Amino acid sequence: CAADFLNTELGGADEKDGRFLQNYARLKSRICGLLEHTQAEMRQSRFTPDACELVIGRRKEQTGISPYQLTLSNGTQLILNGQIDRVDLCEQNGETYLRIVDYKTGHKEFSLADVYYGLNLQMLLYLFAISDDANAYPGIHPAGVLYMPAGAPEPGRTRDDAQPLADYIDAYFRMSGTVLLDRGILSSMEEQIAGVYIPAKLDSADPHTGKPVLTKDSSVFTPPQLANLREYVDRTVADYAEALLAGKVAPDPIRTNGADTCRTCGLQSLCGVDLRDRRNAKKLPGESAAASAMRRIMENGLSAESEQEGDAQNGMDGTTAGGD
Repeated sequence: CAADFLNTELGGADEKDGRFLQNYARLKSRICGLLEHTQAEMRQSRFTPDACELVIGRRKEQTGISPYQLTLSNGTQLILNGQIDRVDLCEQNGETYLRIVDYKTGHKEFSLADVYYGLNLQMLLYLFAISDDANAYPGIHPAGVLYMPAGAPEPGRTRDDAQPLADYIDAYFRMSGTVLLDRGILSSMEEQIAGVYIPAKLDSADPHTGKPVLTKDSSVFTPPQLANLREYVDRTVADYAEALLAGKVAPDPIRTNGADTCRTCGLQSLCGVDLRDRRNAKKLPGESAAASAMRRIMENGLSAESEQEGDAQNGMDGTTAGGD
């Protein structure tokens, strides 16, 4: 397939330089681990792909399902468009559950601290948009958002010599994200809920019936928690949009453990941050405190936010929480 693609889509090998051909061969050899892991995940999952590259709103000449929309305090309509890499569906007890999957060539980690600061909201916004469109997927229940690594691990990097290669590859390709806290849905994604494919794993104390008992590093939500999360995200996006409308566009670059915004920003010439020395970019402190505050907001809603901001600031060296 790779040879055919090179000939039919890329003009063949004759006019390509050695660097291109070497990179193409490297990609071809490294993709096998990804494909084998993806095949294994899909064989055991009851979630099946329903759509790929699903357009949200408008994308170039394409029109898809309804975009994510908010009405700002001054009546302005905020409309966000995009594209979902993959939409998966699963039936359980006569109900339809939906998860969305985003392929990442790098290794993307879902972080509640990022959500608290208003960062990396793309997948959540897509989930909210698709949930709002009653015509596209009527009556669906949100089951999760997942980042699937679509690159390949560098040979020998971060691997313990005692760790079997197959286990290392599985760990590398494990999806990050957050999923619905429901035993049936979790087992539909991964039969044994062992944390091989999804960001959830049964604890040794799990009773194997009723509400699952998961390890502390599992990333899950209940429907009420997702509703509270949406309220927070909607307000954060609206606040940010209103700040832009008010002309608040001063450069304020940040770095987190999961994102170096300077590296991919197209406005470096205006900001003046030197990519060779990004010490000018503010690193958000208090990641643990921010994640804890976000969990409490998911549990209690925005009514408890004053407590969250106080607790978060105690661990953030005075940084104001809120996600601008």
